[in-house]
Amino acid sequence: TVATRADGVTVQGAVAVAGGNVTSFIKNPWKDVVIHPTTKAAIAGVTDTSVAVDALTTVLKAYALETSETQKVADAMFMAVNKGKLTFNELAGAIGVSAGMAKQLGVSYQELLAAGATLTLTTGQKINEAMTMIASAMRALLDPTPKMLELLKKIGFESGTAAVNALGLEGALQKLWLATGQNVEVFNAAFGRIEGFRGALGLTGENADLAARHLDNLRNSAGAAGLAFEETTHPNGKKLHSFRIIPDRGSWYEAQFDTSDMLYVYLDRKKRRRKFLTTTLFRAL
Repeated sequence: TVATRADGVTVQGAVAVAGGNVTSFIKNPWKDVVIHPTTKAAIAGVTDTSVAVDALTTVLKAYALETSETQKVADAMFMAVNKGKLTFNELAGAIGVSAGMAKQLGVSYQELLAAGATLTLTTGQKINEAMTMIASAMRALLDPTPKMLELLKKIGFESGTAAVNALGLEGALQKLWLATGQNVEVFNAAFGRIEGFRGALGLTGENADLAARHLDNLRNSAGAAGLAFEETTHPNGKKLHSFRIIPDRGSWYEAQFDTSDMLYVYLDRKKRRRKFLTTTLFRAL
């Protein structure tokens, strides 16, 4: 483990930028260090940088996005982790199951992530199963059964792609559900596969409001990957940065810079009575 600046940059990386000179780093900490979204995602999502890179790259490639969109994708993924019952590592391993098909159908990555997060709550399934269900539901819209075509025409569309482009994934599924008269058997028959049916059912009906809230959260997720990072202003006007690492189990790790740019650490929030220099922690490791 290495100490990290409030915006996710490691001490190791900062010293490297300072030419490997620890003294220079201490005198002028964090100078000219470039912050990378994958570093923020790694710290905020309690994962490592390689996992963050793999997850973000999967989405960027599937949607043919420029690297300038990396931070937006990181924010959306962290918001999904925050809203659903999943970890960043689990999401990283599952997103590839449906990202390509989502792009083909016209489903944005925000919609895909929101649907996945919702299904982890409404179906009780892991994110990899949730993404499999979403993929099956999207396949039924891309290559509709005769019964699905009937429902699509009933809501005024000739294809699933047209319905999704006009209403969004969750909106299209909800319209289809209502078109069945909320008949589970008819809805099931339209999808053809139990995975797609379960995925669609987990986003519609009584679950529609939750799905809509999650989608709104994902569409307004700017800065979500930085939620673990805080900034306060000292009475003398100096901005003080801090960050937290909160594992599923074990002690919290909190750190904060003081007015002299010294980095102090607290371990275990419940016993947050004494602070000590991060270098002391390094010596103990």
